Amino acid sequence: MVTTRRKAPVGLGVLLLAGWTGLFALGPPELINFQGVLRNTAGDPENGVFDMVFTFYDADGGPTCTGGNVLLTDSHLAGGTGAVSVTGGLFSVMLGGGSVTPGTANGLTQMARSSQAVYVEIAVNGEILCPRPRIVSAAYALDSDEPADPPCHGGDGTFDRFVDCGNGTVTDTATGLVWLQNPGCFLSKETWWSANATAEALGDGQCGLTDGSSAGDWRLATRDEWQVIIDQAISNGCSFPYLPDTQGEGCCSTNPCVFIGFEVDDYWTSSTNAANPNGAWGANVDEGLNSSGNKSIPLWVWPVRDGR
Repeated sequence: MVTTRRKAPVGLGVLLLAGWTGLFALGPPELINFQGVLRNTAGDPENGVFDMVFTFYDADGGPTCTGGNVLLTDSHLAGGTGAVSVTGGLFSVMLGGGSVTPGTANGLTQMARSSQAVYVEIAVNGEILCPRPRIVSAAYALDSDEPADPPCHGGDGTFDRFVDCGNGTVTDTATGLVWLQNPGCFLSKETWWSANATAEALGDGQCGLTDGSSAGDWRLATRDEWQVIIDQAISNGCSFPYLPDTQGEGCCSTNPCVFIGFEVDDYWTSSTNAANPNGAWGANVDEGLNSSGNKSIPLWVWPVRDGR
């Protein structure tokens, strides 16, 4: 997930969802489940109804988000198909279900087939947020003629929020992120620089992984990717740890949980504190918040990778 904040009243943490992989099983009309976290510039979650416009580009537009060709625009406005409801910062929207305006592509399927890369620019109440997150490769399964299954699913045919993929990984079906199932394989805390390097060096054969991954596939989660997990746990009434259960509607402390070996403690995120370059954000699984600390402080490591 990419954090995009500006000096306007709101800021947005965007999640690129596994809903992309669910689209090709739906058929017309083309719909993509897209979720995110909306915060103001103070970092507090927003509540209310917001106009949102999603514009797809073939380029990231650089640090100012300018340039690139418009592939498609989907508007969710109070004066049109309906604005987007935000509760506790969390929102969910079906892209393709708003007012769709073709650009160089006439629809989501054509966009996936014809574009080497796709980036989405989000405007909230007229505020254009930057940078543009890139749509991950799972979207390009739109080009398949056959329905596809989610990346992994439960053996009983049910689909939970967090799914044990049987290869040392857990897929978050709401965000598409793949988490290391057992972060307890890292036996000590590390500085921020060391934690990033450890995550990036992870691959198949380590930490119980049999997923075919290699060094460079894994990374630390961003501040907002972690915050989505924590916010869901808070919404579920969880505490110590602030982690949702397998289904996603309860808590790891009381219900079945696919994660093992984790510490009820602080984990590094990949996000540097913009106000203090010597600091970075940590995810407090024990306290249910994100806080900034000096990069030299040792915290735990919990790698993630993008879904395929």
